[in-house]
Amino acid sequence: IPKVVLNQFVDSYSVGVYAATTTLVNLISLIQTGVNLFWNPFVFSNYRDKQSEIQKVHLVVTFCMTAGGLMLILFQNVLFLLLGDAYRQGSAILGLLAASPIFYTIGETLGIGINIAKKTYWNILVVGMALACNLVACRLLVPSIGLRGAAYGVMLSAGLMLVVKAWIGERYYKVVTSPLKTAFAPIVYAAAAILSSIYVESPALRTALTLALFAVLCLVFANEVKEILGFGREQVSRLLHKQMQS
Repeated sequence: IPKVVLNQFVDSYSVGVYAATTTLVNLISLIQTGVNLFWNPFVFSNYRDKQSEIQKVHLVVTFCMTAGGLMLILFQNVLFLLLGDAYRQGSAILGLLAASPIFYTIGETLGIGINIAKKTYWNILVVGMALACNLVACRLLVPSIGLRGAAYGVMLSAGLMLVVKAWIGERYYKVVTSPLKTAFAPIVYAAAAILSSIYVESPALRTALTLALFAVLCLVFANEVKEILGFGREQVSRLLHKQMQS
């Protein structure tokens, strides 16, 4: 949808920048696919007797996807150096476009109740609402702010999908134990993406703001950060132990 609307209101160069930036965002989609391959079998094998474990994994996935998105914003200049100066304009929209796979992945952990209850028609409704939101937002914003308008449309539709999927999914299976954390992570990411777009010409300020948001995110998810670090240390210790034995 964004490309179709862009073709009507901007030049071919801008459309090319949008396409190149979308290619970078697709790298995150690979992570999204990996999470989905793990998440659905894990949930369907354990939702009856390991609900608390599923709830913990949801928080870890939410933190990791949000933190990863913030890191993408922090180091986006390096990525665009690889693409070349011709596509540097894409740095204004990378964070906004990346909201789509990030919010989708978080939404998959929240909306799992839809699949558990076998109410999959809700997924069609949610996708339809997101597409409609994307179309309306692009038609309203692209004529006035071009590439940014298309990117904002993508983030708005992804945010709508996340909220609706969470609301419906929670009716059938409770995943959220901390509404603050679950809501805070996508809000922090959206704020970082918007600020990155606004201050794209001020890399020092953009970096400082993104780091500040990352620090706040780590404070809010302090327990999850400890669990992730503990798991990492455990895996390193096991690897070193095996190497010493061999």
